[in-house]
Amino acid sequence: MPQLAFGAGTTWFKRDGAVAPLNMELIASVKEALSAGMRHLDLAEMYGTDREVGVALKEAGLPREQLFVTSKLLASLPDVHGKTTSMIDELGVQYLDLLLIHAPFLPEGSKGKLAQVWADMEALVESGRVQGCRTSAWRT
Repeated sequence: MPQLAFGAGTTWFKRDGAVAPLNMELIASVKEALSAGMRHLDLAEMYGTDREVGVALKEAGLPREQLFVTSKLLASLPDVHGKTTSMIDELGVQYLDLLLIHAPFLPEGSKGKLAQVWADMEALVESGRVQGCRTSAWRT
């Protein structure tokens, strides 16, 4: 896993969650990062930027094996498989290298179901749609 990652969230975060026109600035920025040699992309469902990143990946034309794609789930934890499949489809990739639970505060409908969420993530690893799963921003 490359130590440095290009994040497609903070600057382009879509706060209202509405489907908006493609953000051409984000597409150009992702392509520029890839052109400069960045190969790790840091994404998350809450950013709402997967469509733009997918367009940039397609336009950049890099072989998938040269990329390391990380994404994070939170609001969709009750439907890990469905949301992960949707993210993979929007990105236009065959798999995610790393899938994370974004934060320790679980959304409504997930509390008390962390074991099932984790089992669902492991099933995605077993299927080959995800290469690895972990947590993000959790205290140990």
